[in-house]
Amino acid sequence: MHMPEESPLQLSIQKDISARLMGEPDPVSKLRPIVEELLRAELKKPGASTKPVLRDVCHGAMGAMVLLNKDVRHGSVEVLKAVSVFITERSGDPMTTMSYALDGIARIAPAIDRKLVAEIGAEIESAFMGAGQMFNDIINKQKKQ
Repeated sequence: MHMPEESPLQLSIQKDISARLMGEPDPVSKLRPIVEELLRAELKKPGASTKPVLRDVCHGAMGAMVLLNKDVRHGSVEVLKAVSVFITERSGDPMTTMSYALDGIARIAPAIDRKLVAEIGAEIESAFMGAGQMFNDIINKQKKQ
């Protein structure tokens, strides 16, 4: 399977979130506000573009959850909740914006068990109708690359 490239932003986000959540008794509950904060900060930077920022922040957040060996299923939903707050604050197509976030989340698939990838898709679908199918489509595209 093709492993998506890691970007400097994704690695920086992963490191930041890992450091903030290490030793935290309930890290998943802390994930959403951190992702919201990081999205806002990154998108305010000059030249920031929505697609790579969303993809890399979500990828970094999920990478941190994998590194910390935390619940990636619930983590993925918390990341998407942060993104949905962002979507309501900005103009643009919500489904396109959500697809950028799902692409970022899907980038952890090569690093985790296939069964867990399927569980993430189901968890996303139960929280955001239609997004689980979009996630699965992205995963299937990744496998073909």
